[in-house]
Amino acid sequence: MDEDHHDDVQPPAGMEQGRQEEPRQEGEPRAADEPKDAPHPRDGEQVSTAAGDDNDTDVDSDEVDLLQVQDVERTDEELNAFWKHHDAWLRQVTAEEIWVEVSDPKQGKRSLLSPNPPVFFKVRTESNSLKGKVYHRYSDFEWLRDVLRNRYVGLLVPSLPEKRVVKSDEFLRGRMRGLTMFLQQIVEVPYFRCDSTVEGFLRISDHDRWESLKRLVEDVRPGTALDRKNQDNEGKRQWYSALQAYKIPRNHQEVFRTIQEHLQTLTKMLKGITDATQRMMAATDMYAQALKDLSSKLPAPGDGTAFFNPDQNFQQQAASGNFVKGIQDELDAFGQVVARWNTVASCFPNIFDKNMHQAFKAKLSNVLETQRMMGHVKQLDVAKHKQEQIIHKLQADEASLGRSGRPEKVTKANKKLTQAQNTLRQLEAEQTQLLKGLFFTEIDLFVQNTVRDLQTIRSKFCTASLEYFAQLTQALQDHSL
Repeated sequence: MDEDHHDDVQPPAGMEQGRQEEPRQEGEPRAADEPKDAPHPRDGEQVSTAAGDDNDTDVDSDEVDLLQVQDVERTDEELNAFWKHHDAWLRQVTAEEIWVEVSDPKQGKRSLLSPNPPVFFKVRTESNSLKGKVYHRYSDFEWLRDVLRNRYVGLLVPSLPEKRVVKSDEFLRGRMRGLTMFLQQIVEVPYFRCDSTVEGFLRISDHDRWESLKRLVEDVRPGTALDRKNQDNEGKRQWYSALQAYKIPRNHQEVFRTIQEHLQTLTKMLKGITDATQRMMAATDMYAQALKDLSSKLPAPGDGTAFFNPDQNFQQQAASGNFVKGIQDELDAFGQVVARWNTVASCFPNIFDKNMHQAFKAKLSNVLETQRMMGHVKQLDVAKHKQEQIIHKLQADEASLGRSGRPEKVTKANKKLTQAQNTLRQLEAEQTQLLKGLFFTEIDLFVQNTVRDLQTIRSKFCTASLEYFAQLTQALQDHSL
């Protein structure tokens, strides 16, 4: 059974005793388990567009689900001052390098209620201000992804590696690489890095405190008035401020269509690349296994294998079928070459997988997620059109009932009309945030970000491959004539 089906499982013994957090220094962002006013959004929940929900919190019902990122009227001087300050904040946040690694999978504690507990992964983080480790299962990563998607509508949240019920060692290694790439991409985004939920994910080592944070997060929906009241969440506060100051380009529809066409082309290309790298992965595995088999057929260094008897003369050796000493020496030497070759080459499949195949898979996933968000913009257009038709019909019904002289039915019709109008406002607000987020972080920088990502893949693969070939070259040079 996959780990996502275990809600009350404890991590393995000793995992709870992670790094104890130091007291928060003055000016340091509040940790995610210390919310001041309001917690964060519910796991996996989307922005609601239903008006008149009886479960809404005790703020004005008309305000609850409105995202409120419409343009704020400012002078050019005020806008220039804002963006100057915001850009300085971005530089300050990204100036510090953060290293994240997911490793060391361990199964949780077994119990009668959980005979097949989930796998927990160690998450190590290192930076100037943070150095520690926490333990999370895969469903925690899913939860974090959903929170960020709901809170930062329009901002690309990287995808997670695929789920699978049966887990081999090879699958777990691939999953750890994918989870590492997910977190590394998260902390590279300033808004995510300063988000209190992300801070809690990376900082809180105690299992009970982590579960308590998750319950707090699930108390409100993302994008609601209550969620916006939490001023301690620096990442979210800066994000909403930027969206309010950002203005969607006038030619956004034309740009939108152009980017969609480019994304379709890029998706087709990336799918072809990942298919090819998948086949190359299989080939590199076969190559490594074949080299291992070759090494096993040759004398290993220092194993004392002898193909001749030094007490026999040449005729006796030839008659008994033994090799002469010169032949054995060469076989020993070749065995040493192949043994070194095998040692160096054994890491090549991992180099290729991590720096080529997994990297292109992650890029493809991000492109597909961008397409999904852009497709949602169109879906909202359709929903708005349907809602406008509903409003038009309700207005006609209300006018007809008004002429009939039946006030109780007029009141009822008026309530339905108000709910429908609120729903339309919510759809418009959601689309505004989605468009602003997409243009501000993805579309305006589409070419720049794509070029940067492809350059990073090329650079990392070439660097790792050069190191591999340098070690192989050294091994061969040590045994060349």
